[in-house]
Amino acid sequence: MDVCPNCQTAVGEPVLEKKSAFPGGAGKDTMKPIGMFAALFDFSFESFITLKIIKFLYIICVGMTGLLTLGIIITGFGIDSGIGVLFLLIVGPLFFLLSLIYSRVLLELIAVLFCIQAYTAELVEQGRRKGA
Repeated sequence: MDVCPNCQTAVGEPVLEKKSAFPGGAGKDTMKPIGMFAALFDFSFESFITLKIIKFLYIICVGMTGLLTLGIIITGFGIDSGIGVLFLLIVGPLFFLLSLIYSRVLLELIAVLFCIQAYTAELVEQGRRKGA
């Protein structure tokens, strides 16, 4: 089982429907597992698919960054062999590294936002139980 490195919650598990954070969905508490495709067509937005596909999105980012880096290197060799070697040894790896860092930070930020949402929903539920 994968665990979110930021909030230590299970990642990739089936989404459980809980009380909606939206006013129109208040009062629903079915707790049935929802698959990714069912969550994709959940028009009430009571379940989220982002944490399920975030690994896939990172794989796409790594692949696209690799292809862009290869394109930069090929373009460098198309201009001049000296510039190509410069792009191969310095510009390409630097671009690849910085692009992956940027992609990873953005995807982790998205994951943290969803962890914050989950903990906020849990705190609201605890407050409702204490108040009732």
